[in-house]
This record gives sequence, structure tokens and C-alpha cells, in this order.
Amino acid sequence: MRHHEIGAADRASAIVDKCGYKVSIVNAGDGKGQHPTQALLDLYTIRRELGRSDDMTVTVGGDLVNGRTVRSLSISYKFKGVKFVFLSPANLKMGEDIIGHLREHDISFRETEDIKRL
Repeated sequence: MRHHEIGAADRASAIVDKCGYKVSIVNAGDGKGQHPTQALLDLYTIRRELGRSDDMTVTVGGDLVNGRTVRSLSISYKFKGVKFVFLSPANLKMGEDIIGHLREHDISFRETEDIKRL
């Protein structure tokens, strides 16, 4: 399911469950919230191209507050030794919901506005 509202897939899933249907809802992007199907493709591509998924630094940049693909990648990439660098202007930095999730799961990250400090 793809929808312009954040959380639409979760709401649709709750309705389906409440009605007793045995149907899965796949979130293919919900507003500026999440895009888990793209995160799976990103994880697959990293693994295919680099031959591994752990012990690396992943740098993502741009509009991190609204970028649902980088938000989803950041919370789904939980392999051993993975560190994140978030590169963006202050007004577009990663949302506190994702930062809180990374802290809760003890995933290393740092934020910078300076491309020279990568």
C-alpha cells in the first residue's frame, strides 16, 4: 500500500485485522513516514555490491526529516558494527523519532552539516 498520509498502512492493517480478514498489508511508502520496501532493496543492494552487511559506516544525506527511504533504512539496518553518519542542514536533520530509536537500540550515529567532516 502506498499512501500520502503517515501511518496509513498501519491504520489499514488495523482495519483489516478488526474485520477478521487474513490479508497482509505491505507498506510501500506513507507520506514522509516510512518506506520499508525501499529499505529492503537498499539492504539487498549493499549486501550484493559489498559482499557484507556488517562492520561499516553508512552515510546518508539530504532531506532527512522528510526522506522516508533514509528513515526506514536507519531503523532497519541493525547489523553488527554498523554506524550511521547523517549529513544535512540543521533544518532537514534526522527526526527525533529515528534518533530515539537508534539510541534505544544502541546503534552508533553522528550528525553533521559539514561534508568535509565525513
